[in-house]
Amino acid sequence: MALEIKQGHKDASNNLSKLLATDEVYKNSRSGDRVSDKALQECFGTTDLAQITERILKHGHLDLTTEQKRKLSEQKRKEVIDYIVRNSINPITKAPHPYNRVESALDSAKIVVDIQRPIDQQMEKIIEKVSIILPMDFKMFTFKVIVPLDFASKVNGIINKYDIIERKWGSSFNFTAKVPAGEKDSFMNTISGLTKGQAVFETE
Repeated sequence: MALEIKQGHKDASNNLSKLLATDEVYKNSRSGDRVSDKALQECFGTTDLAQITERILKHGHLDLTTEQKRKLSEQKRKEVIDYIVRNSINPITKAPHPYNRVESALDSAKIVVDIQRPIDQQMEKIIEKVSIILPMDFKMFTFKVIVPLDFASKVNGIINKYDIIERKWGSSFNFTAKVPAGEKDSFMNTISGLTKGQAVFETE
């Protein structure tokens, strides 16, 4: 449960009775040396146990089992690879990087993902190291798309995964979307497939 709270899947306030062995904060639990309310207020800005617990779990270090560490490491590594595949392209070929190519680049760059820190706090340094081995161009494409009304409902149902800037309904269904570089081809192929090649694309 502590791990689930640290990952943001649960909150501490609704799970304190299952989470904590005691409702006290200790300097030293073996000797029973408790932390005073004054010290808690100075350190955390509150004496509320739920807020203190959540802050410690989210920003402190959590002791994990070997199996938890292994699973979390695999999960975080996959998140890193998925991010690079989705958001970057090869600046030479203009094509997305295959998953296994990014995975191999992480191995070559000897990337170690910190399992107790959010991925977005690590990506800048990871990309800096991996880009030495794997050239990457991170870019967002803005598409203006015109879809015939016959296919509008199908298209409208699948575009919510993208950053939709505008939707307009009239004699046709028009929308503007921001698409990560790595998903550009997939985006266009999907829309073209749903509209039998009748969609019109404009890029900015």
